[in-house]
Amino acid sequence: MRAESKAILRDSVISRRQGILATDAKGIGLRLFWHILPLAGVLVLMGLLVAASGITRDQMVSVFEAVTIGHVAAFFAVTVAMQALSAAKWRMVMQHLPAGDSPPPLRSSAFLYTCLGAVLSFVLMPHVAKHAGRALGAKFHGGLPAGKSVAASLFEQVFDLVMIVVLAAFGAILLAPVLTPYIAGALGLGTAAVLFVLRRPQMVPARFHLADLLALLRRPVALRLCAISLGFYLLTALRTFIVAIPAGIALLPVEFFASFSLVQLSRLIAITPMGLGVADWTWASVLGLLHIPLALAAGFVILMRVLDLIATLAAFALAVVLAKLVGRS
Repeated sequence: MRAESKAILRDSVISRRQGILATDAKGIGLRLFWHILPLAGVLVLMGLLVAASGITRDQMVSVFEAVTIGHVAAFFAVTVAMQALSAAKWRMVMQHLPAGDSPPPLRSSAFLYTCLGAVLSFVLMPHVAKHAGRALGAKFHGGLPAGKSVAASLFEQVFDLVMIVVLAAFGAILLAPVLTPYIAGALGLGTAAVLFVLRRPQMVPARFHLADLLALLRRPVALRLCAISLGFYLLTALRTFIVAIPAGIALLPVEFFASFSLVQLSRLIAITPMGLGVADWTWASVLGLLHIPLALAAGFVILMRVLDLIATLAAFALAVVLAKLVGRS
């Protein structure tokens, strides 16, 4: 009887372990699926864009041949300026949070962590990647609390979000009034979500410093954050315009502003890395409304993606070098 009891107990333990392993395997499989799905979506969307545009190899080569060293240098310089502005905004918020647990990061470190987030956007959603890069860098390189880093990053991104939504609303009015209700709906939903959280601060853990962040809204630093967000937005538009020149995209200033604003808005709802596919199809659709051939639009967005990839990696390399130089000094 004792031997039989031991055998039953052993079989029960084995069965329980097998069940746990099966559950773990299922969980890992689901996580992999949700990571792979956006990447698969990118391939499908970009493939459909290339196929629908009918762009030929010769057309694509001619687009890249029109790019000069000056275009590449200007694109890289604006990319570095954008990352530096974003890092300065994040560091500004960190400076205004209580410094009892940790001081704010150095300028070179803030730039490095922000560039790391840009690199992570190759495989993650852009805004998730930015917060993840800053949290990882702050935690494992700078020894700063990850919660505080993420809270400051999310807070400063709110100013970018507001800027994008407001300017996209104006862009929709200028380009196609029929789109205005959708922009207004998105703005209303975003405002409702923010107000819901603000009225329930107890929902947010203390390590995210919600009360301290809300206090910043009533201080002059909020205006500086708005100004930096506007500067970041204008630099992003300038970088896009630099690519539009060799790509042969000729638009009136009002048309360019409206198109760019709507594309930036589409990046906010994209679940794909770097907004790939979603922002590109938005560009193609909006440019199509402005009677730009789809092949020309496809060449433009592909060129933009290639230059963005190169400039982001180069900016990250520059940030690593700067951080090491500052560390030695």
